[in-house]
Amino acid sequence: MTDFPSTTITLPTELLIRNLNEIQGVLAEAEVTPQLTFDASAVTKADTAGLQLLASYINHCQNQGSEIIWSNCNEALHNAGKLLNLSELLHLPETTD
Repeated sequence: MTDFPSTTITLPTELLIRNLNEIQGVLAEAEVTPQLTFDASAVTKADTAGLQLLASYINHCQNQGSEIIWSNCNEALHNAGKLLNLSELLHLPETTD
């Protein structure tokens, strides 16, 4: 079994328009590696702007060849993605952790 370099990105509590700078800072600090794990355990709120920024980043990473993995994809994020029809773009799992 080959180990690929991996990065875990811990998402902030709120993925909202009012804290896009914070979200962008978290994403900008992350190293793009062959495997990217998004830890969503702290997420309690998300809106369209926050999820669109995240979807754009995920798209960029996939274009660089990264595999997207979700860890602790909670109900708040799962429901927001589904409501805003962004689950597929975010590569959210079908069920919550």
